[in-house]
Amino acid sequence: MLTIKNPQQLIGQEYSEWLKVIGANENKYHYEFTLGNREMSQIETILLHRKQTENGCYIMEYNNKTLWLNKDDFDTIDKIIICMQTI
Repeated sequence: MLTIKNPQQLIGQEYSEWLKVIGANENKYHYEFTLGNREMSQIETILLHRKQTENGCYIMEYNNKTLWLNKDDFDTIDKIIICMQTI
């Protein structure tokens, strides 16, 4: 199972010029990153699955899009943000 040390460090990071990470929750099967704007009128959610696929990748999901990742793709907070922006 994937473990991210201190996923709360993502809170406050900019996702785009309108959205920031406002929440980071660790669930049994995935990490859930919540994005929001200042007024909280737009809320988005990105999931990062904790279980590896058969080919050794992890899956990030956002807005019905899927990004397949290797562990090296998101081993720092900055890289997680880049992956989130890529999807």
